[in-house]
Amino acid sequence: MVIMLLPFPSLVGEPFGRVRDIDVGLLAFLFLCPLSVSMIYFQMEEVAMPQNLPALEGERTRLLGDISKLGDFRSGSISSVVRRCGKPNCHCAQPQDAGHGPDFRLTYKVNGKTRTESLPTPAARHKAEREVAEFRKFQQLSRALVQANAAICRRRPVEEEPETEQEKKRQKRSGGRSRAK
Repeated sequence: MVIMLLPFPSLVGEPFGRVRDIDVGLLAFLFLCPLSVSMIYFQMEEVAMPQNLPALEGERTRLLGDISKLGDFRSGSISSVVRRCGKPNCHCAQPQDAGHGPDFRLTYKVNGKTRTESLPTPAARHKAEREVAEFRKFQQLSRALVQANAAICRRRPVEEEPETEQEKKRQKRSGGRSRAK
């Protein structure tokens, strides 16, 4: 699903202030005017799934092939950090100075714990960006594969199987009376 926000024409180019590079003018407008539903458009991006079983199986095979062609990938997100060193005579100590950086970092989870890797060179950053982009493709293909498999499971006919001995035993009820306590 893609959400597109179309700003009110009088607010374009007139920010009221900035908080971490977020345009507060547009956010204030959206907060104060919740009835402006005409500003938000939803566009559904759903791929039409084939209806017959052979076509669904072909779609599953194609998705598995696409997954096998993916390059190196890993989860995470890349962020930039601007920092101050703390030395009183450094340029970053000045009130209007942006500080040192930006330094790029890759953040990801391992066993529920957040890990951060520093990306010291532009080459390392580009490599990590490619790997994260491939992971996003993997996620999309995985979701499509699950949808295709679910559609296959719904459309595949039920085949009667002979009962096992254990299932036959469960169906028999005892003919005796239960003892009252």
